[in-house]
Amino acid sequence: MVSISMSTPIAIKKVKTINKTKEKKTIYFAHPKDKCGVIWKKKILEKLQEDYDVIDPYESEVQLEKKYKGSYLDFVNQFIVDKNSKTFDIIGNFSREIVLKDMIGISEADAFICWFPDVSKHRGIGTGIELGVALSARRYPIIVIGGNYHPFLLIFADGYFLNENDFCENYDRWKRK
Repeated sequence: MVSISMSTPIAIKKVKTINKTKEKKTIYFAHPKDKCGVIWKKKILEKLQEDYDVIDPYESEVQLEKKYKGSYLDFVNQFIVDKNSKTFDIIGNFSREIVLKDMIGISEADAFICWFPDVSKHRGIGTGIELGVALSARRYPIIVIGGNYHPFLLIFADGYFLNENDFCENYDRWKRK
C-alpha cells in the first residue's frame, strides 16, 4: 500500500486570479474539471467577472501541468499501468501542490461559489471538499449552483441557484455591491 501525505513542504506562489484588479474583491470558483459544461462555465465566469476577480483552481493546475510535463490524470493512468514508484512520487507531489494552491485560493477569497453541473460525469469530489473547507471558515458568502436541492446545500449556502441558467438569469438578485 502506498500513501500520500500533506507533511512534505512545497513552496507555493500566490494564487493566480483571472484578470486581477485592485478595485474588485475575489471569488473562488469551485467546479468539476470535466469538459461537459465548458459553455456554461464560460457564461458563469462572465457573470462573476462583472463584479469579482475570479480564482479558478484549474488555472493554477495548468501551470502545474507545464511544470510536471503532463496532466495529473496522465500520471495516474501511467501508474495504473506501470506501478512505478517514481510515477507515484510525481502523483504525490502534484497532489500536494493542487491541494495547497486550492486551500490558499479559498483562504484568500472574499466570496466562494461552487458549481455542481447537471451535465458533469463526475459529481465533483474536489468541489465538495472545497465547499467543506469554505463552510468551515464561514467568513464570506457561499453560493451554490446545482446540487439537486441537497439539504446541506440549502441550509448552509447564502445563495442557491437551481442550475447554470438560473444563476445567469438571476445573478443580480444575489450579487454584492
